[in-house]
Parts: sequence; structure tokens; C-alpha cells
Amino acid sequence: MSRKKEYGDFQTPLSLARRVVALVGQTDTHFGSIIEPTCGVGAFLEAAAERFGTSPSYLGFDVNPNYVGAARAALARIGLPKGIVQQCDFYTVDWKRFLSEQAGPVLVIGNPPWITNAGMGVIGGKNLPEKSNFQGQSGLDAMTGKANFDISEWMLVKLAEAFPPRGGGVGDARQDRRGP
Repeated sequence: MSRKKEYGDFQTPLSLARRVVALVGQTDTHFGSIIEPTCGVGAFLEAAAERFGTSPSYLGFDVNPNYVGAARAALARIGLPKGIVQQCDFYTVDWKRFLSEQAGPVLVIGNPPWITNAGMGVIGGKNLPEKSNFQGQSGLDAMTGKANFDISEWMLVKLAEAFPPRGGGVGDARQDRRGP
């Protein structure tokens, strides 16, 4: 089984990350914290730092230790003093607590993993959130976790639910939900 497939690992090119950040920058220009929860090599952190400067705190997380090193190196190249990149599993983080502890406004931006529950089953992958009927499905859809359950959708819903009342936003880079 391909580990890249199991982790929905399709790295966003820096040029695309810059375009997404530029769109965000058209409406919002001040953030206290910028977070890339599945940062890979850190394209969104790098693009955001180029656009928003050194004032915000930058936090990136990835399950792959090689990508954590690459993201740290990207931030070091641009001289980002407040950039933190750590290895962690998205599914184990208490996002509500974590986001509430960050300086606001908070921007969560990135490109979540590109794999569905069905795709994970085909490759025998185990990198899945604990299944629950969080969307209130009925019948067979509820029992199976919905055959085409989109893992990135689950992540985005969890992040949106976790935002503290003071505000913030989730930026999703996906242009085509089917993936590459």
C-alpha cells in the first residue's frame, strides 16, 4: 500500500498556495495566528509569511516527520522568528482547546488530505478519524460512515466547529474535490 495515498499526500505547489493566500489577503490582512493543520512541506505557511509578514504567529503540524523538517526549513529560509512546526496527528489534537489558546484573529489555511473513506478501504489504509454519525445520516449511510465519506470534509467540519466565538476562518485550497 502506498503511504502517500493513505495520508492523502498531494503537496500543494508554492505558486498555488501564494494565489490562495493572495485571495485571503484581499479581505483580511491582520491575523494573530496562522495555522496549517496538515502542513506537509509548509507551502501555505511560507506563502502566508510572505504576504502577512512576521507579526502573526505561524503554526504548522504534520504527521510525517520528513515534511515537518521541510516546513521548518522553508520558514527558516524566509527568516520567520515566530514559526513553529511540529509533528502531530490531526486526529489526536483537541482543536477547540488549541484554537482558543491562539492569538486572534486566527486563520486556518491549507490543503487537507485528498482521500475518501472508500479510497482508504481500497488500499487497506488505517489513517482515519474515529467514525461517528456527525452529519446525522440515517440507515446504511450512518452504519457505514457513508461510503464516500470525505476525510478532508470531516477535518474542515471539525476545525469550523472548534473556532472560538471571537472569530477566525478556515481557508480551503481545494479547487476540485476529486483530487489529482
